[in-house]
Amino acid sequence: KLGVRYDYMQKRYNLLSPRLSFSARYFEKFRLRLAYGISYKAPSMLQLYPGPVYFDIINLSHYSEDDYRSLAVVTTNIHQPTNEHLRPSKGNTLEGGFDFEHKGFSARVTAFHKKIGNGISSSEIIKTYEKQIWEVVEQLPNQAPTLAPTDSSIYVSSKMNYHANSLSSTTNGIEFSVQFPKIKATNTSINLSGNILRTKTQKTTPRIASSVSLTGAQRNRYGVYENATYQISTSRSNLTIAQHIPEIKLLFTLITETNWMYKREIVSLPNPYPLAYYDNRGNYIEIPENERSSDTYKDLYYSPDFDNNTPTPSYFNFHLQVRKETKQGHSFSFYANNFLWHTPTYTDSVSKTINYLNSRVTFGFGLNFKL
Repeated sequence: KLGVRYDYMQKRYNLLSPRLSFSARYFEKFRLRLAYGISYKAPSMLQLYPGPVYFDIINLSHYSEDDYRSLAVVTTNIHQPTNEHLRPSKGNTLEGGFDFEHKGFSARVTAFHKKIGNGISSSEIIKTYEKQIWEVVEQLPNQAPTLAPTDSSIYVSSKMNYHANSLSSTTNGIEFSVQFPKIKATNTSINLSGNILRTKTQKTTPRIASSVSLTGAQRNRYGVYENATYQISTSRSNLTIAQHIPEIKLLFTLITETNWMYKREIVSLPNPYPLAYYDNRGNYIEIPENERSSDTYKDLYYSPDFDNNTPTPSYFNFHLQVRKETKQGHSFSFYANNFLWHTPTYTDSVSKTINYLNSRVTFGFGLNFKL
């Protein structure tokens, strides 16, 4: 089969998405599949039209044991991002697999290779504002103090995220699902599904880090660095057991979710020395290549240890669903995710932080009426 899709995105992009697929059945049990396609994804409305970003600068914080004498002066700077520059991302996908069916048993396996270009990702920039210093000029008993601006000011900077077509990624993976024959004596159905994925990502935009966060420097400035290339490997599976009791029209579904692996590795380690930096007034200053490792910029050294992390150990999660039907065709359902309240933890050997692997139990109800 050959097909072509045309999209006119954002009133300026003419996009063609061809797709070619092939399938063949053998011996009524096997079916082979092969497909290739190109697809595009437009930026979301939230990415195209984000809300304003607010930066609060404290000009004065005056504390007193008397509440009416405690005052603060705060200046709010409003930045409205404009993202009309965002373009659709492009994906190329090649996939192949096979299906097998025999006497109530079915299996489906699909392997794929997917590349994404012009992917939309969050990047960082520096916003710098002038902060005027205020002071208390008069403080009379039983009265609020009198405040006034001074002639002195300093500059304060902060990182801000913005969206850009800066991401490229390559994903190789295998997905599978197995449906076992129904156990007629107990009306029990068993299904197993899972995947193994490996994704390599790279950003064309640089990363930014402050000297205080990197080396604890007294003066704060922001270094600009090459972005690393990361590879994330994951593997997970779901075992679903559905128990139907037709006499009372009740269905129990137990899902055992197994997270076998999550590993984040650095494929390409970037230079730990800055390409450039932002000074205290927000000016972007490039650093000559032969000076980047000098003592002048030792406060901006980005240690490779910052990118290391501990692989997540394997863990389980359990979900329960209960569905009750009535003779009139109505149904009532209840679900509880992580109903055993299983919240294992592990300690990251690099950051020394304790991480929780499951969220707390969540539950809900559903009603379905037929008129």
